[in-house]
Amino acid sequence: MMDTASVDRIVSIVVLAVMALIVGLLAAAVIRGRLRSRALPGYSGIWLLAGMIVTLFAHIAGAVLATTDPSSPSAAAVPFTFALVQRLVSSAGLAMIAVGLLLAAMMRKQFDDEFLMTQRELAVARHFEFEAEERLRYLFDSTTNRVHCYRFDPPLAIDLPVEEQIARSYDAVLHDCNVNFAKELGEDSPDDVIGDRLGELDSSKDTAAHEAYFSAFIAGDYRLDDYDLIYETPDGEARALNVNMVGVVRNGLLHRMWSIEENTQRMRETREALNHRRRFQGLVASISSGLVMTTDAEAEEVIEASLQSVCDFVGADRSTLFSIDQASNAASIAHIWSPAGNPFGLVSMDLFPEFSKQLQSFQPVRIDDVSALPDTFKVDRTSLERFDLKSVLVLPLIVTGETIGGMTVGRLKEQKAWTDQEVGDLTVIAELFANYTFQLESRRALDEAMAQLKEATERLEAENVYLRQEIKLTHGFDEIVGESGAVLRCLQ
Repeated sequence: MMDTASVDRIVSIVVLAVMALIVGLLAAAVIRGRLRSRALPGYSGIWLLAGMIVTLFAHIAGAVLATTDPSSPSAAAVPFTFALVQRLVSSAGLAMIAVGLLLAAMMRKQFDDEFLMTQRELAVARHFEFEAEERLRYLFDSTTNRVHCYRFDPPLAIDLPVEEQIARSYDAVLHDCNVNFAKELGEDSPDDVIGDRLGELDSSKDTAAHEAYFSAFIAGDYRLDDYDLIYETPDGEARALNVNMVGVVRNGLLHRMWSIEENTQRMRETREALNHRRRFQGLVASISSGLVMTTDAEAEEVIEASLQSVCDFVGADRSTLFSIDQASNAASIAHIWSPAGNPFGLVSMDLFPEFSKQLQSFQPVRIDDVSALPDTFKVDRTSLERFDLKSVLVLPLIVTGETIGGMTVGRLKEQKAWTDQEVGDLTVIAELFANYTFQLESRRALDEAMAQLKEATERLEAENVYLRQEIKLTHGFDEIVGESGAVLRCLQ
C-alpha cells in the first residue's frame, strides 16, 4: 500500500498535468485568436492566463518539494514552511483569475449593451432600408425609362480578352427589369421576360452596334454615361437609345449590369429633321441669291454650281435642267452638272412615253430602282438604262400652266430610295429654276426685241437721211425765194 506522501505526490502530478493542459489550451486559444471580443473581451484573458500560470507555478513548486525528504539538509535549510509560500502564490494566482473573471463579466456586460444597441440600430436601418427599397421600387416601376439588370452565371472574368468578353456578353441573363422594359420586349409583365438572354435583344442582333457598345462599356471601366446606342432592328428599322450602365464587379469578376435606357429615336429624328430644314433653307437661299444676282453672261456657271449643290444635298451623281420643244416633242439639255460629262444630245420624248405623260400632267417622276420598273414602263426603262441611271427623280418645270421642261437628279452607281421630303424639297427648287428660266427667257426676248427695235430705228433714220439727200439732189428748190412760214414748212 502507498503511504500518504506517495498519494500526495501522485495527486500533485495529476493536478499539475491538468493545470498545464488548461494553461496550454488557453494560451493556444489566445494565440489563435479564439478568445477575442465575445469570449474573453479586453484584458480579462490576459489576467486569467497570468493567474493560471502563477497557480501552475505554485503547484509545480509544491510537487517538486513534495518529493524532498523533510529531514534532509536542504529541507532543513528553508527558514519557512513551503506550504505557506504555496498558499500565498496560489492565492495570488486565484486572485488574478478572479480579476480576469471580473473584467470579463464587466466587459461582457458592456458588449451586451453594445450588442443590444447594435440590434436596435440594425432594426432602424432595416426599417429605413425597407422604406428606401419601397421608394426605389416605386421609381423603378413608375419611370418612363427602361430599367433592367443582366447577370452573368458564372460571373465574367474581367481579365479575359475584350473579344471573348463581348462573345460572352450575349449569354448574360435578365435578372430584373421594370414594366417598360418588359413591354419593349413584347410582354406585359417582367415575370414573362426574366431569364431571357441578352443575345435575344434587337440591339444585340446588330453585331457591329453591340460590339461597339460593349467595347465602350469595358473601356469605361465597366461603366457607361450618356452613351448613344444606335442600331438597326432585324426588320431594318432604325433605333436610338441613350444608355447609362454600371457593372457590379467584385474580386475581378463581373456579376451584374444595371442599365437605364431612354428611347431617343424620336428626338434624334426631330433633330435630324431640324438640321435638314436648316440645310434646305440655306440651299434655297444660296440658289435664290445666286440666280437673282447673276448676269446673263454668268448664268451658265451659276446654274451648274446650283445643280451641284442640289446633288450634294440629296446625294445624287448627276443633275440636269432640260427644255421641251412642244412642236417636235424633243428635249434638249439646257444645263447639266455631272463628273461623268454630258451624254445627252437632242432626246425625243417618245423614248419616255409614260414619264412624259406624268410630266405633262404636272406630276413628278420618282424611280427608286430603274431595273425594277414593271413592263408597263419597258420603253422608259430601256431608255433610262441607256444613260446608266440606277435611280432618278424628275420634277416638271411649270410656267403659266404649261410644262416647259424638267429638272432631274439621278444616281449612276447605286440605287436610292427617294423620300417624300426630298421630293417636296426638290419641287421647291424646281420652281425656282422654272421662274428663273421664265424670267431669263423673257429678259432675253425683251433684249432681242429691243435690239430689233433699235436696229429698225437706226435703219429708218438712215433711210430718212438717204431720202432727204435724194430729194435734195433730184428736186432742188434753189430758185424759190421766201421767208414765210408756209414756204419754210414746204421746204422742210
